[in-house]
Amino acid sequence: LNPQMTIARPVLDILQLTDPHLFADPETRLKGVETASSFRRALDHALAAWNPDVILLTGDLSEDRSPEAYLQLRKALEPLQIPVYCIPGNHDDPEILARELRGRQFHYCRPLRHQNWLLPMLNTWDGDRGGGRLGEDELDKLSGQLASSDAEHVLVCLHHQPVPVGSAWLD
Repeated sequence: LNPQMTIARPVLDILQLTDPHLFADPETRLKGVETASSFRRALDHALAAWNPDVILLTGDLSEDRSPEAYLQLRKALEPLQIPVYCIPGNHDDPEILARELRGRQFHYCRPLRHQNWLLPMLNTWDGDRGGGRLGEDELDKLSGQLASSDAEHVLVCLHHQPVPVGSAWLD
C-alpha cells in the first residue's frame, strides 16, 4: 500500500471518533456506560447525518487491550468501505491494534494526503501511564513527512495533547 493515501475529491469529509474504550465483552461497562453500544450509537448518529470520506480513530479504542475489542471496530467499520486511519491511546496495545486493524481499508499510524493537506497520524503511546508523549522516533517521523511533502496545510493527528492545557490530570 502507498504510505500516503491520496483522495482526489476537492473536499474531504472527516469523521473523527476517539476514546470508545471497547472491551472483549460488548456488554462490559466503564463508569456505568456500555461502551460498545455507546460507540455504535455515536457512529450511527454521525452516519445518519452524512457520509464521510475517511474515518480517524484517534486512540483509546480498547479498554482491555483485547483483540476482540479491535475486532468489534473492524466489524462495525468494514462494511462502510471507508478508509480508516488509526492511532493508539494509552489504553491501547499498539501491536494488537496494528495487527487487528490492518488491511486495504485500515491504516495504522500512516499519513493521509488530500489535495494541499497532509494529515500525519502520530503515536503518543507511552505505556499505560495515564498520559502520552511524542518520542524522538515520532518527532523524526513527523519531520520527515513535513520535509518530503509539498502540502500547504498540515493537520497533526494524535491522541494526547502536545502542550500543557492547564489540567493537572492531563498535563
